[in-house]
Amino acid sequence: MPSEALVRRVESEIRRFFVVSDEEAHGEAWLLAAPAEGWGSLEHALTLDWTHLVKKALDGRFEWKSDQEREAFHADLKRKDDEKETLLKLMATRPKPHRPV
Repeated sequence: MPSEALVRRVESEIRRFFVVSDEEAHGEAWLLAAPAEGWGSLEHALTLDWTHLVKKALDGRFEWKSDQEREAFHADLKRKDDEKETLLKLMATRPKPHRPV
């Protein structure tokens, strides 16, 4: 069972970005916080980027409070995907190190 402090923190992030009822916010916060705390410790779970995790988990499931915030989030995801793709292309084109036989 996740700590109430963590659930409240995640619940606050959910309410900040999405149109949700109190019950929905609390239930989703509990579902997100429980495994995060279980993967390590409460101290570690509190250091996670809950703003990003909440946006990623609930995007498409709930209405965003701000279209501008939603668009910025999607632009950030696209930028990160583009950066990963560029890195993979660079890695694929770099010369292979010579290994002695």
